[in-house]
Amino acid sequence: MDAHEVEAQFWRLCDAATQFDAENLDLPQLEPYLRPILELVKGNPEHECLFKKSFIELSTGTKPHTDWILLYCMRELRYVEVQATVNAWFDSLGGPAGAPRLMNFVSDVNWVFDSAPWEYAVFFRYYWEREHPGEPWPCEPKQEEK
Repeated sequence: MDAHEVEAQFWRLCDAATQFDAENLDLPQLEPYLRPILELVKGNPEHECLFKKSFIELSTGTKPHTDWILLYCMRELRYVEVQATVNAWFDSLGGPAGAPRLMNFVSDVNWVFDSAPWEYAVFFRYYWEREHPGEPWPCEPKQEEK
């Protein structure tokens, strides 16, 4: 795929994830919308610069979408440019004093870049299995008893 096709597909997937997240409260059910975004990025490494630009747009509110896209994807991709941009943007807004409502978001972004187990992995089977191998996924849908 050329860059325009890849970018268009990226934003279509982001739009779908954002719409689902806005209409549903069940976070584990968001993963089928997030995983294709991650797979698109991983499957097109020749467009890494495009993806970094797109994630930066997501991270600074230039193109508002659900924060889960950024968090889910950066947990694996770990584009340091994205983390640096989020922190610089927060600082430019005055940090905790100037933008207190962004504190949790910035903290969540920095957390996904940490090598310690991700607290939100509990909601996403993909990350749970990577970070807690052999342990049952706590959000596994319960089988109905007969």
